[in-house]
Amino acid sequence: MYKQSSLALESDDGQYKFNIFINEHLQLLEIFSIGLVYLHDESGSVIVLRYNGDHGMHKNQLTGESFSGFHIHKLTEEALKAGIKGENYAEQTTKYASVREALRVFFTDIHTINTFDFFPELQQGELFNN
Repeated sequence: MYKQSSLALESDDGQYKFNIFINEHLQLLEIFSIGLVYLHDESGSVIVLRYNGDHGMHKNQLTGESFSGFHIHKLTEEALKAGIKGENYAEQTTKYASVREALRVFFTDIHTINTFDFFPELQQGELFNN
């Protein structure tokens, strides 16, 4: 059981188009995924970033590294060249521990300019944040 949302974005100059997806498990709050998808006219779309919750073990196919916990997937040229799902590479993170914190970090990292117009609740920080 998931709650799914999406949002369309474009670059400041209007040249590049993106979609954001937010998937949240309704019962297991630590399971979520927030992704940035680049929309290309000719080649379709590709996931550039994915901020994930703690959904169990992840294995980076290129490096062989395995871990569990909160993590951020990033599109890599090496994975694309090897024929692996481009955003397979991921790094563990302590930047967030909830979907709300992950959203705040995500929007900061991708440099959105009007996040609080759509997500005003993100202006309030977490009470017990590190």
